[in-house]
Amino acid sequence: MNGARNLADAVLRCELDRAEWTHEAHITFSMEMVRRRGAVEALGITRTAICRYNEASGVANTDNAGYHETLTVYFSFAVAHLLDTGLDLASIIEHPLVARHAPLLAWERSVLFSGEARRSWIEPHSPLPFPVTVCDGSPL
Repeated sequence: MNGARNLADAVLRCELDRAEWTHEAHITFSMEMVRRRGAVEALGITRTAICRYNEASGVANTDNAGYHETLTVYFSFAVAHLLDTGLDLASIIEHPLVARHAPLLAWERSVLFSGEARRSWIEPHSPLPFPVTVCDGSPL
C-alpha cells in the first residue's frame, strides 16, 4: 500500500515521471484517492490532479489529448466498487472492470473518444455494473 500512497502523492505534487504514468498508475492513483476520500470526493480531487499533472508534464488537456472526463468517472467508480468488494490493489489492477478497454463494453468507440466525452460525462449506452455519481465540476 505504501507504493500506492507514494505514487498518489507524486501525482498530487506533479512530480511523477511521465514514463511512469501508465494505465496501471492511473488505476493505482484512483484507488488511493478513493481509499483516502471516498468515491465522490476522490473524483473531484482526481479531476483537478490529472489536469494539473498533465499541464506540468507538458500534456495539453484538449478535445484530443490529456484529461478525459468520461474515462475518469468510469474508472473512479469502477475502482470504488472493487474496493467495496474487498479487493486489494493487485486484484483491482487485474480485474476486467478496469482493463484498459473495459469502457468500450458500455460506450461506442466514436462516442467514448469524442471531444464531448473528454470534456464532460457521457452516459453509457449499456448499463454499468456499478453505480456512478457525477457531480458538477468538469475541469475543461
